[in-house]
Formats: sequence, C-alpha cells, structure tokens
Amino acid sequence: MKELVDTFSILADKKDFKTQVQLFTADAALETYVNNAVVSNLKGRKAMEDSFAAFLKNFETVYHFNGQQTVKLDGDQASGVSYCMVTLIGTENGKWLIAKRKAVFDWQEKRELGR
Repeated sequence: MKELVDTFSILADKKDFKTQVQLFTADAALETYVNNAVVSNLKGRKAMEDSFAAFLKNFETVYHFNGQQTVKLDGDQASGVSYCMVTLIGTENGKWLIAKRKAVFDWQEKRELGR
C-alpha cells in the first residue's frame, strides 16, 4: 500500500499526470477538501488528469513528503489514511515597480574644455 501512495506522489512531482491517473480505477472518485470544505469533486481518470494538470501548471517545482500511514484490509478492498506534506514552488506574474529611489553621488569632476 505504501508503494501505491509513494508512486502517486512521485508521479505528481514529475507532473506525469497520464501515468498518475492510471493508479485509479476507471470510474474512481476524488474529493479534495480545504479547511473541511469540498473544493473539488472529480469522477474518472480524464477529469482527474485535466484537473491535476491545470492546478500544477502554475508551479515549477512540486515535492511530496509522505509520512505515517495506516491501512485496513477487507478482503480485496483496502482503505487508509496517509499523511503528506506537499511543497509547491512557483512564480507569480507580478511586475516590480519602484516606490522610492535615492540617488547619492559621492564624486563629481568638472573640467574646462580646451580653449
């Protein structure tokens, strides 16, 4: 089971969404929560692939760090909890502007031009 979770994370880090979604059944469902509120509810591999690609396109680096995991087996079914810290590094398309500039000239030289 840990291998499945780690493989999912590695493929996300590589942004290999086509391979990553093959880890799900064809009709799999994926719910994403932020602060206990559902922010995404996807069904099927194609929806997941499109969503993963759209979300991660804004990040140059993606890094999953997997931690503790519990798994419960029930015949040929399994469920569990896996803790993961995800680091997303990207750049914003902001434009830098000067708010204040201070020019200090410590040296000047004046010369007369030839007469």
